[in-house]
Amino acid sequence: MNKILILSLLALGYQSASAQLFVDNFDGSAIDSSKWDVITSPYTPAGTTGAVYVSGGNAFLVNRGTIITKSEFTSPYELTGRFRIETNRDRFAIFLRTIGTSTNPWKDQDNGIFINFQGETWNNPNQAWIGISEWSVGGLIDLTAPYTNDSNCHLNQLASIDANIPSNTWLNFKITDDGNHLSVYLNDLDNALLSASTTFAPGSRIAFNNGYGNCQASIDSILVVPEPSSLSLLVLGGVVVALRRRR
Repeated sequence: MNKILILSLLALGYQSASAQLFVDNFDGSAIDSSKWDVITSPYTPAGTTGAVYVSGGNAFLVNRGTIITKSEFTSPYELTGRFRIETNRDRFAIFLRTIGTSTNPWKDQDNGIFINFQGETWNNPNQAWIGISEWSVGGLIDLTAPYTNDSNCHLNQLASIDANIPSNTWLNFKITDDGNHLSVYLNDLDNALLSASTTFAPGSRIAFNNGYGNCQASIDSILVVPEPSSLSLLVLGGVVVALRRRR
């Protein structure tokens, strides 16, 4: 095999392994303030105060406790990690493409792509689901489906699916975002469970939180890397250039 091709393929493997945009395994004694902003202000409708802490290599989110990356991420990228909800009526929520503010009484992000891993809800006690939505508080966008009775809070659900999200069980997730299309994976990281198309992007940070009312979710690890297909194209493009030069 051509030496340049061999070296390029080796480079592809090396770059795939080393091109980490963000990683946190929560191995310290507290949230790393160089990586995260934290929101723990009260969830007004329920009268509960949130909390965020680290213990035993995990980050714990309590009653809408929220962590937001200080870093900004430009698509395409791939987000992977592992989470657990402690009660079957909790949720694990991810906000992509957000600016990182939370000025609303629900203590969710003010805007972004809202990916919700929802355990059983109070009005649907036997139904767990995953959803992808465009989310806006404060009139940033005028969507047609209000999430609450407040006309300034809007959620436009792009896709949803019933799913098994058991409590006290670690679940692996992966999300790919190429700027136009998102895919969500749960446990089976080779086959997408849910996908949606949207260019809505008010910001470029990533946030995580949970539910409210004596609820707690935990995160074992978070990793952001360039979306593998784009990285492969970059390296293979270099292969083509190198081969042409040798001719």
